[in-house]
Amino acid sequence: MDWTEAAAIAVAKGCSGPIRFLVFSDASGEDLDPLKSMVSSLSTFGTAELSGGRVLDDLRELAGCDWIIPSVSSFSMLAIYLSTARYVWPEVHLVEHGTFGSIWGYEAVVKDGPVADAISEAHGGVSPAWFRGVPFDPRVSDAVSQWVQEVSQNLSEQASAESWTDAGDLILCGVAPRWSPSGVLMTHEG
Repeated sequence: MDWTEAAAIAVAKGCSGPIRFLVFSDASGEDLDPLKSMVSSLSTFGTAELSGGRVLDDLRELAGCDWIIPSVSSFSMLAIYLSTARYVWPEVHLVEHGTFGSIWGYEAVVKDGPVADAISEAHGGVSPAWFRGVPFDPRVSDAVSQWVQEVSQNLSEQASAESWTDAGDLILCGVAPRWSPSGVLMTHEG
């Protein structure tokens, strides 16, 4: 839960104006207590709600969000796949490929195919907006907020969706740059 809340706060700090958080879970009873606490904490950045909807309604609503902070469940991955939303991804759940990371690169056929192609394409020189998802580690939350602000500025929803490619989308066997210890996206070997 700490990772999710820290990632949501980093995204909120990068967005302009108050925002609306929707927290989705299939938890019940006492298992909802940490989620209720997180919803209360996130309310300081706008409004926050805990969804208690039906699965397909929740999936539709999550896929319609502007930003997704996934739990790395198949449900949240499907929502990202079905959406045009930007997202942050837990850095600890990435396979390292030098200065880049991938979700699916542990499989040789993917590592040697689409992941290798994505890395090659990224080395051609790309802007931060080229990546749909970006790794999140709480140690670089300010840098993530800056990335969110940079890719959000002056981009309409359609322009935003057209600024990345499959190679820059972790869900679609693409890659994302890893963060340097100083909080800089590493988009080139070095």
